[in-house]
Amino acid sequence: MTKFLPSLFLLFSIVFFSCNSSDDDFTDGGGKVAVILGDFEITVDAITMTTATVNWTEAAASDKSKVTYDVLINDKLIAEGIVENTYALDNLTLNTEYELKIVARGADDAFVDRIFFFTTIGTAPSLFPLSYTDNGCTVAFIDWEAPTVEDGSSYSYETFVNGIFVRGYSQSNVGLNFLVNEGELNTVKIVAKTFNGAETSEEITFFKEVCPTPSAFDISVSNITSSTARLDWTAATMEDGSAVRYFIKVNGIGYPAGNVSLGETFLNLQSLERDTMYDIVITAESVDNSKTSEATLSFTTTNEYPVHPTFTVTEAILYTKNSSALAKQLRITFSEPIGDKVIIGIVSGEIEIGNFTMNSNSILTNAFSDTEYDQIRAAGDGYVLVEIEGTFYQLDFAISDSTL
Repeated sequence: MTKFLPSLFLLFSIVFFSCNSSDDDFTDGGGKVAVILGDFEITVDAITMTTATVNWTEAAASDKSKVTYDVLINDKLIAEGIVENTYALDNLTLNTEYELKIVARGADDAFVDRIFFFTTIGTAPSLFPLSYTDNGCTVAFIDWEAPTVEDGSSYSYETFVNGIFVRGYSQSNVGLNFLVNEGELNTVKIVAKTFNGAETSEEITFFKEVCPTPSAFDISVSNITSSTARLDWTAATMEDGSAVRYFIKVNGIGYPAGNVSLGETFLNLQSLERDTMYDIVITAESVDNSKTSEATLSFTTTNEYPVHPTFTVTEAILYTKNSSALAKQLRITFSEPIGDKVIIGIVSGEIEIGNFTMNSNSILTNAFSDTEYDQIRAAGDGYVLVEIEGTFYQLDFAISDSTL
């Protein structure tokens, strides 16, 4: 048995060695572990027409050994063996694209490289002093002479009012209107920026005068009926004596229609609804500068309908409780035949009467209850509601008794 012990020891040694070797180790073929360099990133900033600053992150070596860097521009070696992670480029050509390569080198000839493209800026646009012209309330017109660019690059504008970006414009613009604040100092800044990254800015500061506003005015309403009313208002005036026009809104809708303006200081309202509240807003607007002032008023139309000029009630007879044939009935006679007129109903006191028969020029109600009769007789009057060609009219009457 003892003659097999050396073989068992050899087998145990092989197994033990295999279990303690790392699968992640890399060798150079001769059994030595190879050095691995980590990834890194490049940035280029502070770019001018002839210079730029290059920065990159560290490409760490797997054995923690020292790493150096080479810098190449368009495959031409500019610097080598750098231990820092930054390098200043100079003597570049303006408005030119460059291929930048950084090569990280470690022990045993290990290396890794990265490439980055950047473009130097070109020549900036020439100066273009700004001029200001008052172009109406809240509007400033700014114009300038178009700048030139030595290298011929195209450019565009960015505009700012009081430090706030407004929008961009094409190079063809040499004058723009801006909305500004009245009664304040305003600053307009315009930046001419070339597509090669260079820029020139100009500013102008000015005081914007306050435009005059129409004076305050008062509204009154009169002649209110169930469907009409008259509006009158005092004239709004301008300090400089310029003209004022008026816009009227009735319950939020332009009257007589849309944005129709008036030069007068009165208006007759038509086709209103009975027993309805109306909110009136009259806006006085300066013809010259569009500044405005407002006045408001509310009123309610009456609960009565208009009176027809020719179709009226000529007689209203309430037959008494003792009448032989038409006891407790009401006969209403009109000034002309009913024809195609529509009798809607009859109202007397608190009693609304809807049951009646029609003759050529009169109507006769059904018999009332004693209570209804007493209420109608006590009221002593009433009205007939009639529709004629789409318009409702109220025909008033006074009641007389009859014992027939």
